[in-house]
Amino acid sequence: MQGPLAGLPHRKAPVVSFPSSPSWLRTLVSAALTLQLAVALALAAATTGAPAVGYTPFAIVSGSMEPAIPTGSMVWVDATPAAQLKPGDVCAFDGAGQVVVHRVAEVGADGRLRTKGDANDAADAAPVSPECVRGKVALHLPLLGQAVMWGQERRGAVAAILIGINGALAAAAAAVAIVQRVKGAHSAKAKAAASQKVPQGHGKGDRGAGRLRCRVRRGGSGVLHRKWHRGKHVHPLRRRWRGNPGHPS
Repeated sequence: MQGPLAGLPHRKAPVVSFPSSPSWLRTLVSAALTLQLAVALALAAATTGAPAVGYTPFAIVSGSMEPAIPTGSMVWVDATPAAQLKPGDVCAFDGAGQVVVHRVAEVGADGRLRTKGDANDAADAAPVSPECVRGKVALHLPLLGQAVMWGQERRGAVAAILIGINGALAAAAAAVAIVQRVKGAHSAKAKAAASQKVPQGHGKGDRGAGRLRCRVRRGGSGVLHRKWHRGKHVHPLRRRWRGNPGHPS
C-alpha cells in the first residue's frame, strides 16, 4: 500500500467462538453415565452372563446360612454332581417347592445327603436325593441378591429414577450450553463494536467523523513526516518529526 496510510496495519475481523460446557459439568455427566453403564454391565454379567459359563445365580432370602452367607447375598452354583460333594460343601438343591442353599453335613451310603443350615440348631428333616441336587456354591457376594430382587420387583421405579437422573443431567447441560453461547455471542459483539469504534477528532483539521487521520508535512530535508491522530490521542504506530533533519523517531 502506498500513500500516507502505508504504515497502518490491517485490522482483522473478530472471530466468534462459542465456549463449550464447563469442565465440572462434563465430568459430572461422564461420571453418571459411566456409573450407570458399569452397574448395567455388572448386573447383566451376574444374572445373564453367568449361566452361559455354567453358573446359576440365586438370591438368598433367609438367614439360615448366616454368618457365612448373609441374607440378601447372591450365590453362583456350579453344576457339580451329588456324588462329588463331601461334608462341609455348601450346595443348592430343590426342596419344598423352592431352591435351598445349605451345607452338607453327611453323605449317606445310598448317596443321599444330610444337610443343615449354619444358623439352624438341627439338621434338615428330609435327606436330599442326588437327582434334586443342583450343584455346589462356588461364589457369593453380599447385598447383590437384594439389589437384584429390589430391581426386579420395582422395575417401573428403577426406570423412572434413571430417566429422571438422565433427564436432569441433559437439561442442566443444555441450559449451561445455552447460557454460555449467549454470553459468548454478546462478548463477541461487544469486542467487534469496540474494535470498530473511533473517538471523535479534535483540533484543527481533525474535526468531523472521528476517523483516523494523518497529518503530512515536509521537513527541512524534504522528508515527509506522518503524525497519526485518532481523537485526542496520538496513534501508537506513528512517525513524527522532532526537529533534526534525517532523525525520525
